[in-house]
Amino acid sequence: MVKNGYVVEGMSILRSGSTALRATGAEAGTPNNIALLAEAYEISGQIEEAWTLLDQALQAAKRTGERLYEAELYRHKGRLLLSRGKFDDAEKLYRKALSIARLRRDQDRRTEAFDLLASIYGWFIEGFDTPDLKEAKAPLEELG
Repeated sequence: MVKNGYVVEGMSILRSGSTALRATGAEAGTPNNIALLAEAYEISGQIEEAWTLLDQALQAAKRTGERLYEAELYRHKGRLLLSRGKFDDAEKLYRKALSIARLRRDQDRRTEAFDLLASIYGWFIEGFDTPDLKEAKAPLEELG
């Protein structure tokens, strides 16, 4: 709903769902649920709140051991930094996400690795001849 312009309604549903999930005591899916809410906050222009939620999602991933979305969380934080012109800090987070993608590839979790690398690579509009982007493109071609 948020992505389709129903920001207030969509955020309300995401918050209600998150609250209901926490009330059950269940933690499965918590990092992803928090990340969805963070994306909604970003779309609504509330960047600081999005940043805080991404930190909470990473903490939840560490606490629960649910690291399926960890690389995506780092990529999302990197995107927020990139939009603020904090290129060096964004690069550090993108590198962290890339290292997780390489790990997924080495674990033969090829679809996860491809999806993550494609989302990172897709954010760049220039610099494709730099070593970093060449390094990211090679496994994309291999995995694709």
